[in-house]
Amino acid sequence: MPDQTPSFPAATPSTARGLVLLGGMLSALSAGLVWAKADPATLGVGLPAMFVNEAALMRRGFELRVGWISVGWVVAACGIIAAALLLWGGEAESAWVAKAQIGLAGVILVLALLHLSRYLGPLTAAAGGAFIVSGSYLSVRRGAA
Repeated sequence: MPDQTPSFPAATPSTARGLVLLGGMLSALSAGLVWAKADPATLGVGLPAMFVNEAALMRRGFELRVGWISVGWVVAACGIIAAALLLWGGEAESAWVAKAQIGLAGVILVLALLHLSRYLGPLTAAAGGAFIVSGSYLSVRRGAA
């Protein structure tokens, strides 16, 4: 009886690199998008406002803090470094490069999941991290084959 398992086409190196580049771009882009909305009660205004500008309450990735550094800088730096690691040449180094990219994407995904909301910033960061992981996985799987 013939083997009935579906065969998927092998991923090319350009596909894996393209996914990592797309993930790096989405991660860097997500830092400037809206990640959260501030509570108007915490703004420190003594009197209730008759009109509150909703745009003033939106918090971008660069305005949210994780310790002493902003979420936007961490997400953008991890995405840019993951994409820049594609410039590292050689087949012998490809395993550790992919592991480093997966680690950087893990940082992006953790920050996106910690701030997960209906806003575009964390959703874009999560998509960018997922693209980096998938591209790195495809490059490792292709190298192992």
